[in-house]
Amino acid sequence: MHLSLLLSQMANQESLSSIVWQKLRKRGSAMLGLGLIVVSIFLAIFAYLIIPENTPNANRQLPEIALQPPLFNTDCIKYQNAATGSDKSWLASVFTGFESEDEHIPYQSLELIEDELQVTNHYGQIRILSFADLGLQKMSLTELKTNHVINRRYWLGTDRYGRDILSRLILGIRVSLTVGLLAVTISVIIGIFLGSVSGYFGGWLDQVISFLINVSWSIPTLLLVFAIVLALGRGVGIIFLAVGLTMWVDVARIVRGQVLQQKNMQYVEAA
Repeated sequence: MHLSLLLSQMANQESLSSIVWQKLRKRGSAMLGLGLIVVSIFLAIFAYLIIPENTPNANRQLPEIALQPPLFNTDCIKYQNAATGSDKSWLASVFTGFESEDEHIPYQSLELIEDELQVTNHYGQIRILSFADLGLQKMSLTELKTNHVINRRYWLGTDRYGRDILSRLILGIRVSLTVGLLAVTISVIIGIFLGSVSGYFGGWLDQVISFLINVSWSIPTLLLVFAIVLALGRGVGIIFLAVGLTMWVDVARIVRGQVLQQKNMQYVEAA
């Protein structure tokens, strides 16, 4: 009787996750934020399957179309570069980018003059190319445009190196999320460790750690990040470390306070 009553009560009790989810669904802004986070994570993981320029770091540079506005559209001569190639598997390329064996030459106008191509770019500069320069057999201009010319659209334009801004923007989501995740991980590890040690042992150790917390708290976060980067050098890994080393203070203060509170509870003293 008592067992069945207990089981029925346990079945009727809602779990903490279900309560959180119900409260989350009632807030439109919270659901919008959750949706943005999910979409950002999806784009970060599968970026190279989505972006128009899926070479590593979307770093195909075409100076002939530098600083073009959004919705810029151009035709490009596409030919194979025998010097490039990669042995990466398809799965590895999904996460690191697909090596391209093709080279692109964007143009505004293209003419065939005495078996040579006269290519005029979007800045009015003229370039003379032979079919041999492109590794192609001689052909008519119509055949060339049919088989070796592609059309590319840059939805957000190009940067000063002629790279696709949209592709690099989506890849930037991956960097931003990685920096946030690793920085928070570093700060949580340091903060929990120092806060727990400070609150549990107390004494001179607590004073030293509290002094470090107060000193770090008094220094502007951005200034401290700059100082760490200047001291340790540049690099993505250094940014992870620098941001993580400036965020541990809040975690340490909260953990220290909780440890002090629990340490003085009766059940701890009784044990």
